[in-house]
Amino acid sequence: MNLYLRALKYVKAYWMRALAALICTGIASGCTAYLPWVIKDMVDQVLRDKDTSMLNYIVISIVVVFIIRGVSYYGQSYLMNYVGQRVIIDIRRDVFEKLQRLSMSFYDKHKTGTIMSYVTNDVSALQSAMVENVVEMFTESVILIVSIAMMLYLDWKLFLVTFATFPVVLFFIDSFGKRIRKSGSRIQEAAADITS
Repeated sequence: MNLYLRALKYVKAYWMRALAALICTGIASGCTAYLPWVIKDMVDQVLRDKDTSMLNYIVISIVVVFIIRGVSYYGQSYLMNYVGQRVIIDIRRDVFEKLQRLSMSFYDKHKTGTIMSYVTNDVSALQSAMVENVVEMFTESVILIVSIAMMLYLDWKLFLVTFATFPVVLFFIDSFGKRIRKSGSRIQEAAADITS
């Protein structure tokens, strides 16, 4: 968590673009969450009640939702990648300046490949964590909140049954997360050895 807070200091310089990207992400997530509601109307009113006029509205709304979602995803992808690339440039500059100020004894103790890995592989991994993970977390959070609200509105009993599986899901997420972190550390170490 401390790493993310330190990295956010670099994002502050590009906060307007980052905010615009998050707005695009919210719109795209809302469109994704809206689609099941359209399917519900199709089943309830078109198939069950034979309301053909509703079918026209549903088709038009699906087209509009997909257009809005597509534009929003494009805006999110472009803006977040722009911010991510600019932040990585700033971090690499600071890391390079820090390396210039270190004593010669530091370079005697550390392998050249390890130092190069700090500047290239580690910073690239940080970019992935900052851009991809933050966008994914925000997107899935919006979808989760909207989905929970819809489920409670439609059938609260079914929601409770579904929610009962949540601890099991969290257990597997935690278990796989630990394995992934260990694998990530080994990959970074191997990359440093290869560079050396």
